[in-house]
Amino acid sequence: MDIKGERKCSRKKGRPRKLNARNVRSLIRTLKILRMREPNVSVRTLVPESGLSLAKVNRRTCSRILNENGYGFLQRRKNGILSDNDRKLRGRFCREMRNCTKRNRHFWEKEVAFYLDGVSFIHKYNPMRTATTKEWQECGVKKEKN
Repeated sequence: MDIKGERKCSRKKGRPRKLNARNVRSLIRTLKILRMREPNVSVRTLVPESGLSLAKVNRRTCSRILNENGYGFLQRRKNGILSDNDRKLRGRFCREMRNCTKRNRHFWEKEVAFYLDGVSFIHKYNPMRTATTKEWQECGVKKEKN
């Protein structure tokens, strides 16, 4: 016993954890990599990619560990965030349009017609990426890429 009544070398009681710290780091690292490729990552696809097996670790255990590390299975954003490549293309487009509007002041009023509602049309091409589907995200942190 310590002076304040605390034990120095006490072992944790109860059932040992199924995943050690190395497995948890591997799970989170794999989640970040898979989210770059495809935002819709389920725990069933995440666990084998991280080198674990669903026979050893329960799906619920993995989702609980992801929740403990600040990730949640949240609803997708309605309007996506630009990737690095799209940001460069958008900057190039803006510079071109700035030069174009210097030549023609009424370019946006008379020569351009488009429908803009803030929601992409990705749901027509890939229904798993609609705004109502869920994905693993860090809670309280804005995503960098979609």
